[in-house]
Amino acid sequence: MARAATSGAYLFAANLGATYPVLQQTATTRTHLSLGIVQADPILAARIGTTNTFQLADSIAAVTADVWAAHGAALVFYDIEHWPGTPSAEQRNPIRSIAQAALQAHAAGRAFGITPDGLFLGIRPLRCTFNIAAGILPAVHWSSVDALNLQAQVLADDARCGGVTTYAAFVKQAVALARNANPRIVISAQISLRHSSPTTALAAIAAVRAIVDAVYVAYPSNNCSACTPANLATILDSL
Repeated sequence: MARAATSGAYLFAANLGATYPVLQQTATTRTHLSLGIVQADPILAARIGTTNTFQLADSIAAVTADVWAAHGAALVFYDIEHWPGTPSAEQRNPIRSIAQAALQAHAAGRAFGITPDGLFLGIRPLRCTFNIAAGILPAVHWSSVDALNLQAQVLADDARCGGVTTYAAFVKQAVALARNANPRIVISAQISLRHSSPTTALAAIAAVRAIVDAVYVAYPSNNCSACTPANLATILDSL
């Protein structure tokens, strides 16, 4: 999975019809969209194609179900987090869980990525600090991982940390670690409109865009203070 073929913007948005005109206006062949969005919009399906789709799977079982589906995404992200969707056994042994999920994806001929939550990355959101050595990244078997999405957006969120400098420092360290182990890995940095204004999100993007291959734009369907089509357009236009 060469970086040159996948650089651009990753976007996950809920299947909200109001966002489709924005995506239709901004999506290019360098944009990667979640499979559900592409399947729901014929215009985006024609523009993006199945090779630029990804899916989030919060458990090994979900990874398995997606990669063996007849119309599964080209890239499946194992979304391992401290939440009910990821079984507690998988949370307790994340390195083994990632390895098992990677085997499933590659056996089906799909690209495999991981998008661990901040706690797995060594981020301490209540303190607005990070320690990568305390997270899972140093122990991951990077040769089996094609893509990495860094969920570090809390470090830049207006409502919590607001530290774009800290966010950029984390991304820089994490990228160096992963690329040293796997120079071909595709790395995206996540920003979110849940708790950040477009101004803050754009500042975070500007701070890391020379470091990463893509920006992952999270546009949650609920409890999202800045999730409007206009704000989404502002972000995507900049990309």
